[in-house]
Amino acid sequence: MANHQLLSLATVIAAIIATVSAASYNVYTFGAKPDGRTDSTKAFMAAWSGACGSTMPATVYVPKGRFMVGGLQFSGPCKNGAITVRIDGTLVAPANYFVLANADYWVMFHGVQGVTIVGGTLDAQGAGLWACKSSGSRNCPDGATSLAISNSNDVIVYGLSSMNSQMFHIVVNGCRDVKVLGVNVVAPSTSPNTDGIHVQLSTGVTILNSKIGTGDDCVSIGPGATNLWIEGVTCGPGHGISIGSLGKDLNEQGVSNVTVKRVTFTGTENGLRIKSWARPSNGFVNGVLFQNAIMTNVQNPIVIDQHYCPGSKNCPDQASGVRISNVKYEDVHGTSATKVAVKFDCSKQYPCRGITMQDVNLSFKNELQASSIDLDARKSALAAQAVGCSLQLLDVSDILCSSPARSKPTHSVVGRLGAPCSLAHCSAPIVQTLNFDFLKFINEGDGSEGTSSDEQTADGIVAGTWSSEGGGVTVEQWRRMEAGGCGGEAFTGVPNLGFGILKVKGKNVGLKNLKGVVGYFISSFNH
Repeated sequence: MANHQLLSLATVIAAIIATVSAASYNVYTFGAKPDGRTDSTKAFMAAWSGACGSTMPATVYVPKGRFMVGGLQFSGPCKNGAITVRIDGTLVAPANYFVLANADYWVMFHGVQGVTIVGGTLDAQGAGLWACKSSGSRNCPDGATSLAISNSNDVIVYGLSSMNSQMFHIVVNGCRDVKVLGVNVVAPSTSPNTDGIHVQLSTGVTILNSKIGTGDDCVSIGPGATNLWIEGVTCGPGHGISIGSLGKDLNEQGVSNVTVKRVTFTGTENGLRIKSWARPSNGFVNGVLFQNAIMTNVQNPIVIDQHYCPGSKNCPDQASGVRISNVKYEDVHGTSATKVAVKFDCSKQYPCRGITMQDVNLSFKNELQASSIDLDARKSALAAQAVGCSLQLLDVSDILCSSPARSKPTHSVVGRLGAPCSLAHCSAPIVQTLNFDFLKFINEGDGSEGTSSDEQTADGIVAGTWSSEGGGVTVEQWRRMEAGGCGGEAFTGVPNLGFGILKVKGKNVGLKNLKGVVGYFISSFNH
C-alpha cells in the first residue's frame, strides 16, 4: 500500500515542479471565455497545439471560471514528453446533448506520453440525456464519455472531479502506466451507464484514493486489463467494482493480475463482482485479490455471475466460455442488504477454480432472521431454510476458505468454509451448488483432509461424512438436526464434526465429482 501511494505522490510532485520552468499556454490568452456560454473549443485546441509543439516541457493552463467546450481531442505524438494540463476552472459540455451525439468522447487524450492532468472539474450536464433515455424515446444518442485516455503511456490524472457524465466518466483504453489519483466522480444513482472509471486493453494502471458515486459501476474492468492496482476507493452509490462484463465476443483478451484493496462500499447494488455473458468466448480471469473491503448495506457484497444479461432480454443462455481462476477474497466484512451475501454462479462448461475466501464476515442487517433460499434455479424444486444469510455456489470447481488458526479445533465443509470463515450470524449458512468437480472436507484443527463418501443412504438423501476424530453422522442424526436446528442433543458424541448433506431429487448421488446436480450443504455447526 505504502509503496504505491508514495511512488504515485512522488510522481505527481515531480510533474508539478516541472511546470515551474515550463512554457505556459493559457487558454484565456487564446480567446477562451469563462462565462459558461461562449464556445471556447478553438481556444483550448490552440493552447494544446502550442504545448504539444514545444520542444521543452509545457503547461496548458485553464484559469478559474466556467468554460463551455465541445469535443476536444488532444492528440500526440508531441515534441516533448512532459505536458501538464492544469485546470483551476470548470469545463462545461454543451447543454444540447446532440452537439456531442456523434462523438464517443467529450475530452480525449490520444497517442500522448508523459501528460499530467491536475485539478479542475468536468461538468458534462448529462441530466438531459438521462431524461431522454428514461422516457423510452428511440431518438436519444448514446452520449459521450467525459474523459478518455487512449493509446497513451505515462499519464497521470490527479485531483480531477467529473460530474454528471453522459456516459462513462473516465476511460483508460489501450494504455500503459496510467495513474488515476484522488479523483471525485459524482452522478445520481439513477443515471444510466455512467461508470466511474473503466479500464480495458491496458497494463500498469493504478487507481488510488478516489471517491466515486454514480449510476453504474464505480470501477469497471474490461477485456485486456492486466497488472491493475485499485486501492483506497470509496464507492456509493453505484454498482460496485466489477471485472466485466466479459465474454461478449468470442475472441477476447483476458484479465489478469488485479489487486483491489482497502475499498469501501455504501448502499451499492454490488460490492466485489465478476461478470460474464453466457456465450462462447476464449476470455479469462486469473489472479485477482480482493482484500480489506468494508460493505455497508450492499445488496450483493460478493458475486460471480457468469450468466450476466442486463434487463434479462435476449439473453444468450449458453455456457460462458470465460474461465475464472485464482480469485482470493480476504478480510471482507460488513452488512448485506439481502440474505444472499455471497453468490458464485459460474460457467457450467468451465467451473470456477481456485476460489479462496479468508476472513469473510458479512451479516444481513446485523440480525438473526430466518431466510428461505429457493434452490429451484435448475428446476430442482428443492428449498431450504437458513439463519441470517447464505452462500450460494453454482458451477464452482474448487473453493478454499480459511482463517488464522484458533486455539480450539474447529471443523468446516466445502473446503474450509465454516465457523472460522463464515458469514456472520449465519449459524447454518446454505450453500447452493451446481457442477462441483470436487469437494473436500478439511479439519481446521490439524489440517488433515478427507474426501467425500457415501456412508449412509436412505430416502433419496446421501450423507457424506468425515471427521478427524472418526465421527460421522447418520441419516437419523441428520433428521434430528434438521428438525432441531443447530442445538440440542443431536450433536452428542459427535465432536468436531465435519459433514455435508446432499439432497438430490430422485437420485442418490455421492459428494465426490458432482456433475449436473443441485443440492445444499449445512456447515459451521460449532457447539
